[in-house]
Amino acid sequence: MTYVGRGVDAISNVEKLDNITFNGGTTYNLTKSSAAFTPSGANNILVSMDGIIQSGNFTVAGSTIIFDFSPTSNNTCNFIMHYGTGVLNTPADDTVSAGKLQSNSVTTAKILDANVTTAKITDANVTTAKIADVNVTTGKIADDAITLAKMASGTDGNIISYDASGNPVAIATGTSGHFLKSQGAGNPPVFAAAGGGKIGQVLQTTSTTATATTGGYTAMVPTGTITCAATSSKVLVQWSATVRLHGNSDSSTDKGFNLQLRRTPSGGSNTDYVFGGNTAYKFVYHALDTFGATEQIRVQAHFIYLDSPSSTAELTYTPMLQVHQGSANVCFDSSTAHLILSEVLA
Repeated sequence: MTYVGRGVDAISNVEKLDNITFNGGTTYNLTKSSAAFTPSGANNILVSMDGIIQSGNFTVAGSTIIFDFSPTSNNTCNFIMHYGTGVLNTPADDTVSAGKLQSNSVTTAKILDANVTTAKITDANVTTAKIADVNVTTGKIADDAITLAKMASGTDGNIISYDASGNPVAIATGTSGHFLKSQGAGNPPVFAAAGGGKIGQVLQTTSTTATATTGGYTAMVPTGTITCAATSSKVLVQWSATVRLHGNSDSSTDKGFNLQLRRTPSGGSNTDYVFGGNTAYKFVYHALDTFGATEQIRVQAHFIYLDSPSSTAELTYTPMLQVHQGSANVCFDSSTAHLILSEVLA
């Protein structure tokens, strides 16, 4: 059944405006709830003054009404009505709520670029959940929008990573030959020396200074120092020297000597016994048959040991020698002793 009644184009949108207080002038502001109101036209305005409907004796300009005469303060405005003809297609103020909008009804095509300003967007409202990855493109980011203030601070050569909380952090540059090394999930990488079991550095020390011992462990020449690039590095220690053993009056006792290696950190007062122990001399390097007090023998002594110091402090390595019966010395007749320290990277 078809609709029978008034045409929809004649449905009125009637609004009551604020009354005017006349003061003898001809021009007055039109307001609704104290806010400026712009009527559709003079024919849409109905003014009652002293109980008499006014019509055709005023015009409108924007949100003002201009009378053809000058109402005095003795005149009273009873009411002002505005009649907007046709279907109501402009909602009244504060009547459009989020519940009135369908999902996905507000699209980028319906929002003018000029209307989206930083003043209309608070920082707390812009979250990654509200921005699809495909919407963040280089075309959407102006060149001058990427500033140092929006990035973590750093210096030339730094790179940016993220900590466990997702915050950007600057990674300081490493030294020449270093590479980025992972520290596991949730931790930023660090610069570290090249790895894979390679030799990071080789240091050699030599000496021709004669040293001797007649009993307990005595430091031999040469000593050497090394500083590892990482705590995971190992140190390969190699020592070689010619040892001259002298007999003694007890010709019935075997002669020989033990070797020991000690490691001392820079500034440290304690000495680590890398091998050999400080009381139990487990490393017996050589033993000799009996020989008299006036006899001597020369032996080429050496050891190779892979140490795990777990330190990046400067370390001093010292070979130690203990003689059994008689005496011993190294670098006699200006012979040369060698100590080689090699850093083996993890």
